[in-house]
Amino acid sequence: EIWKSDKYVDYKDVPLIKRLQKYQRELPEEPQRVDYADKTIPWEEFLDCTAYFRSIVDATHYIQPGGKKCIVDDYKRRKYLQRFLMCMLQIAAPPQRSLTYALLEIDDSFRYGILEENEKIIPAKPGEGHWYMWCRKKYNDGKRDGYWSLGFKNHLFSNGKTFYDYIDLWIKKYREYCQKEEIKVTGKSFFLIPEGYTAYTPDAWGNGIRDMFMEITGVTVGQNCLRHMFVTQVERMNVSQHIRDGVALYQNHGEEIAHTVYNDRLARESMDAYDEIQEDMMGSLLE
Repeated sequence: EIWKSDKYVDYKDVPLIKRLQKYQRELPEEPQRVDYADKTIPWEEFLDCTAYFRSIVDATHYIQPGGKKCIVDDYKRRKYLQRFLMCMLQIAAPPQRSLTYALLEIDDSFRYGILEENEKIIPAKPGEGHWYMWCRKKYNDGKRDGYWSLGFKNHLFSNGKTFYDYIDLWIKKYREYCQKEEIKVTGKSFFLIPEGYTAYTPDAWGNGIRDMFMEITGVTVGQNCLRHMFVTQVERMNVSQHIRDGVALYQNHGEEIAHTVYNDRLARESMDAYDEIQEDMMGSLLE
């Protein structure tokens, strides 16, 4: 009844209230919860968006979501090729956190070659190797660090082009328009770069993901939401626990698995098992 009384103006003299206020100040802040239902789209819709970006890269004209017909010039081809690659990196392999993609450098954290047992990638001739991306091995408790080499298959699309064809097109022709000035400043060779000749930051990467999905679907799908969508799709496919463990390790969700179940060799075998379902995850994108 003290809360209903006029006897105390602000209750500061009440010992119980003082203790409750002190207790409230010492409570840890609750993490902000994301309502994934409002910020995700069905996996097939994600694949449709990716296919739409690729179709613009290969077209001379395209129809905007509003119905307007537009010419595909080099600027638009560059823009949509990068969007296609941003999506493909997260379909052909388990999505990582924004920082991993923001810092991808050609011949460093993103390289072509052959994977050896020690996670080292040795150079290979065209057609003899695969593209690999480094993803962190660090877990929340900070007890383990390092990198896994996450590989991409050379998926074949219905138009006869492969995933690697689009990577080569980007690196050899369109990437330089975005990155020319940035390389002069930093000396780095980032794989993907936003417009304006500045390097991606985790925030810039996340904004780029949200913007491109907002333009097509009206939903601001963020990087964490993409990771959530991926895991949801894997669960729906009723894959083996072996594959689920590999996905968890790739996404740094598998702390318990990494520390109590697997050594590095067994962990690598579990992650390689994801290759069994790569094409299933691509779904209609290959049709």
